[in-house]
Amino acid sequence: SITEDKQGRIYYSELGNGFSRYDPTQNDSISEIYSDFANRGLNGEWISNDWVHTMFIDSRNRLWLGHDNGTDCFDIDENMFMRINRLRKSIGTAGCYCILEEHDGVIWFGTTKGILIYDVDKQEVKVISSKEGLTNDDIRGMLKDNDGNVWVCTSNGVNKINPSTLEVTRFYTEEKSFNRVSAISREGRIFFGSNSGITS
Repeated sequence: SITEDKQGRIYYSELGNGFSRYDPTQNDSISEIYSDFANRGLNGEWISNDWVHTMFIDSRNRLWLGHDNGTDCFDIDENMFMRINRLRKSIGTAGCYCILEEHDGVIWFGTTKGILIYDVDKQEVKVISSKEGLTNDDIRGMLKDNDGNVWVCTSNGVNKINPSTLEVTRFYTEEKSFNRVSAISREGRIFFGSNSGITS
């Protein structure tokens, strides 16, 4: 996974070795490596798992990491990891493979145990799983369409979620495993990658 912050610095994950940050404006820049073995957080926090699968920078310049043991949050402006106990407790040891900001301060996490919706300001967590109608709890990818709906790929089917009501609509519920690859065209047409090719 790779992403860029507002300052133009590049963050890239290295499976088994946490993630690195590279500043292209520095001629002799050496990547800063954050891993289980590099406690660089000013408040005593550091990355809790080296197997980082996804990274997402939200509207508040915070870098969210999804890894084999849930998620971590790195405050880019403060240059420190943040302790978010309520979110960690809710995710537990579930793997996190996709992250999306539905709107300002509301972050969605796609995990192996369903979707967790975290409101940063209220510090509230909501859960959407197969109990709420998802075709499967193993979340592979998420994408927001032009109407504000969130499309969710799972290991067995695709779901559309209305963020206002959290109503779940199921699609492709037959035995079809979807992966993390999805895209939306300028016209609003959505494409999903699966074990059977591309579905639209």
